[in-house]
Amino acid sequence: MLALLTLLALPANAAGQTSDAARGLLVAAIDRGAPLYNMGSVEGCAAVYEIAAASLVRFGDDELSETDLGRLRTTLATLPRDADGRAWALRRAFDAVLEGRPSGRALDGDVVVDVRETAEDWREVDDGVMGGVSRGGMARTRDGVRWTGELSAENNGGFVSTRLAFDPVDLSERSGLRVRVKGDGRTYRLTVNTTGRNMGGVGYAQLQTTGSWQTLDLPWSVFTGRAYGGTIPLDATAVGSVQLVLSGKDQLGDFRLDLASIEAL
Repeated sequence: MLALLTLLALPANAAGQTSDAARGLLVAAIDRGAPLYNMGSVEGCAAVYEIAAASLVRFGDDELSETDLGRLRTTLATLPRDADGRAWALRRAFDAVLEGRPSGRALDGDVVVDVRETAEDWREVDDGVMGGVSRGGMARTRDGVRWTGELSAENNGGFVSTRLAFDPVDLSERSGLRVRVKGDGRTYRLTVNTTGRNMGGVGYAQLQTTGSWQTLDLPWSVFTGRAYGGTIPLDATAVGSVQLVLSGKDQLGDFRLDLASIEAL
């Protein structure tokens, strides 16, 4: 409800493009619904997705492009009767909306994306969608990109994240990701989102930073999360985005994370 109220408080989207707030609501719905699906609550997953889609169609038309508004309306109007069919139909519609963001670059050798060229393509998904006041932003640097901001627990907040979507890349023949980062001593998460076969195509790895540059090798086996319940392996056949996340009451305050590269192992 707070996410919806925050969305409604925003001014009309004069540019006719789907807003970051609307995308944030869809991401939040996927983050809540996908784990339910993988834990066996298919009805629960479908219900979460339907509420998010119906809320946007009814109250957030100024925050959606005509294409995305029509896509969600059509999906809601033609939903299958069974819960599994409803969940999948809505998830595909959500993915189509989210994939409308600026694309990254296809796999070039070991490079998943040229980080230096992506500063304007990262999209913030912060606790503002739930009423919080945490904030973050990405900027280009000589080495790559730098994510800075403030993590706050005010207004029941407590998380900040930034997401980079790109053309899906098949990394199933690779063993994981290699990232080069320089943090501030906090523990960040790198989340991988996929558009492959698994409903819960998401997993995260911990990035324990030290204040110095680090090259971290992250095999697929370390990407864990509620979306898998420890039983579903990461489907790396269509990796479509990565997301940096910071949360936790012990990590509040100003933060800084430099990212130089994302490569396939």
